[in-house]
Amino acid sequence: MNINLKNVMKNYIASVPQLSSESIRFQIETEKEKLSAHNQWHEARLKEGMPRSSAEYDKSIEQMKSYREMIRNLEHDLTIAEQVEAFNRVSEPLRKALEEAEGRATARTLTAAKICEILRGIEERCPTKKALEGTVVRYDGGEHFPSAYKYTPESTHFTAEYKRGSWRITDIHRGVCPNRLSSGTIEFSEAAEDAILNELSKI
Repeated sequence: MNINLKNVMKNYIASVPQLSSESIRFQIETEKEKLSAHNQWHEARLKEGMPRSSAEYDKSIEQMKSYREMIRNLEHDLTIAEQVEAFNRVSEPLRKALEEAEGRATARTLTAAKICEILRGIEERCPTKKALEGTVVRYDGGEHFPSAYKYTPESTHFTAEYKRGSWRITDIHRGVCPNRLSSGTIEFSEAAEDAILNELSKI
C-alpha cells in the first residue's frame, strides 16, 4: 500500500457543514431574492412618503441588515462546504482503504479526517516539515481498559511515513487494540529529533 496524502492534507478541514454546497447555494439565492424584493418595497415606500424617522423605516432597515447578515453567514458556510467536498474527493482512495480494512467494524474505527488530524498534530510538533523526512507513525488506537475487561478489543491501525514532502500511508488493518494510554508510536527521523531538541532549547 502506498497512498500519497499530499493533496488530502492540503484540502483537510476540521469543520463539517450540515448541508451540501448545492443546498447552501439555493439558500443564498433565496435570501438574495428576499433582499431584492424588500429593497424594491423599501424604495416604493420612500416614494410614497415613508418618513425616514418613522418606526416603519427603522424596521425596514433592520430587515435589510438581517437579510445581508444571513447571506454573509451562508456564504461562509458555502466556503466550508466546498472545502469539505474537495477533501472528500481527494481522500477517496484513503476512505476506500479504510472501508476495506474495517469491514463492518463500528468500534475504534478511523476516518480520513481523523488520520489527517493525527498527522497534522505531529507536523505541529516539528519546527519544519523538511525535518520530518523519514519520520514514521505507527498508530494502533491504544487505550486503557479496566483489568476486569473480558474481551480482546480491536482497533484500526495505520502506518504512515513522511517521504519526499508528504505523508504516505503504507498500511491499514484491523488488529488488537493495546491496553495502554498512548495511541501509537512516532519514529522521528534524526533530522526531526535535532530540530525538535533545538526548538525546545530556546528560551
